[in-house]
Amino acid sequence: MNTLELNEEYSSRRNSAYLKYASQCYRTTSDSQSETCRPYVKPKLPYTLTTNATCPLDDEMCLVNSGNIVMDSGFLDGQRDFG
Repeated sequence: MNTLELNEEYSSRRNSAYLKYASQCYRTTSDSQSETCRPYVKPKLPYTLTTNATCPLDDEMCLVNSGNIVMDSGFLDGQRDFG
């Protein structure tokens, strides 16, 4: 096999694995909570959401000065929150 054929075979196998993972883990049934479908320590990180925030950056960085969305997770622990 040449390099192109090897790359195509590898890509095909990875795509099949990704499709299998997505079809098993992104359903709304209880199967989506199996160990193979939880690659992270926590399925969801805590955060606060502000939907009418002022521009948190320099005014030139935002299209508008108000009405922006800001998501703040606060401090996260690399070991406890991300594993």
